[in-house]
Amino acid sequence: MNIKKTIKYAILILLLSYFVTGYAKGLMIAKELTPPVSPQEALQDPLDSLEGELLITHVTEQYGADTELIKKITWCESGYQSQVIHDGGHGKGMTGIQRATFEHWKKTFNRPELRYESNYDQLVIMSLAFNAGDKYRNQWTTYVAYKNGGKYSFYSRQLQGYFTARCS
Repeated sequence: MNIKKTIKYAILILLLSYFVTGYAKGLMIAKELTPPVSPQEALQDPLDSLEGELLITHVTEQYGADTELIKKITWCESGYQSQVIHDGGHGKGMTGIQRATFEHWKKTFNRPELRYESNYDQLVIMSLAFNAGDKYRNQWTTYVAYKNGGKYSFYSRQLQGYFTARCS
């Protein structure tokens, strides 16, 4: 009886090791076939991969904002480039919005799910702000420059200096 139990256990161990080895091999193959993804990429909005004008059109139409106006302002801010750093590191992305403004408007418009790192979400905030009127639009210096005929000079308390925004 002991020999039968020993043989059963030996067979069981061999079968388990066969399945575990096969499973591990399958995982290794899957890992080799899957490109590495950084945590930042994993959080990226799939719509962020849309090119500038296409992304702007998609968001502004979804939120009922003035597509041509937002295209103009984002062109002046970044030339539709999504990785631009603005205002000495205080702003970034296609819209040039500063983090503090973005976070404040997230609360104002009750949109806690929006992420500053997402160009899509920045355009959502911009669309909501531009829909809310000049009180919000006037916080965008390039909008003020555009509205004033192409140039707006101002003093920034945050950046502690005089600047001129241009947008025509």
